[in-house]
Amino acid sequence: MKEILLTCLILISLISIALFSHTVYKRNQPPANQPVNNTTNIKPPAVVVPEPEPVTSLFTYDEEPAKPEASYFEKRPTIKSQVAYLAFPITIDKDAPPRLILYSHGSNTTVTKDFSDPFMKDMQAYGEFFTTQGFAFAASNMHGANWGSSAALEDMKNLIDWIENRYLIQTQVNLLGFSMGGLPTYNFAFLYPKEINSIFLLAPTSREYTKDQLATIKRIPIMVEHGNQDVNVPYSLSLNLYNRYKGFGFKNMSLETLKGKAHFDIDTERKESILRFFLTHEF
Repeated sequence: MKEILLTCLILISLISIALFSHTVYKRNQPPANQPVNNTTNIKPPAVVVPEPEPVTSLFTYDEEPAKPEASYFEKRPTIKSQVAYLAFPITIDKDAPPRLILYSHGSNTTVTKDFSDPFMKDMQAYGEFFTTQGFAFAASNMHGANWGSSAALEDMKNLIDWIENRYLIQTQVNLLGFSMGGLPTYNFAFLYPKEINSIFLLAPTSREYTKDQLATIKRIPIMVEHGNQDVNVPYSLSLNLYNRYKGFGFKNMSLETLKGKAHFDIDTERKESILRFFLTHEF
């Protein structure tokens, strides 16, 4: 009898607890016409998105700097018996490699391996200046006093090919010629016009080129600077060629008269002017 009574008491207690819990639950529910707010204060775990690897097209050549902390290197190769000089940036953008500036020297200078030579110091000055501006700079001995010979043109082409086989450059080059260097510069442009981006000439020697010759380079921007006090290569040569070029209806040549300047007043002294022109025509 006692066991039955105890069982009944336990059942009554369980029923009472269930009824109480149900009442509390109902009291905490919103009215039927009130929307239920299911938001909680528990924040979802943060999603960590890994940063993508930086995309870069920079490339650094395994070359020794030209001098401590320099950003360029130098080479003095001998290419088919002709000594050449090259200054090239150590780090380049493979998607936008440097454009080569190819220099043609005057009749009284030669490219050698001797950096104590005053002319080679000029080449180094050009090399350092242009490489820090993103260009490459090169010059060949071009058979010395060549006066625009076919051998000199072959030397220029050999130097370009040598560089292209080892380093990355733009497909078109800039030509820079001083004094006698005007002749191989013009002749090379006549022969390879599609390989030329722009031309800068300093007190250049030139000839009375035909309309057909000048027509081959009419697309190419050309800047000529010449001192009107030049007694080595007369200023009249550049003035006559400029008028001849314009007389044929061609428009891409400019002539800047450097008043009071003699022949040897303009070469490395015009670096800034040369740079501005090349940058203006950097496509």
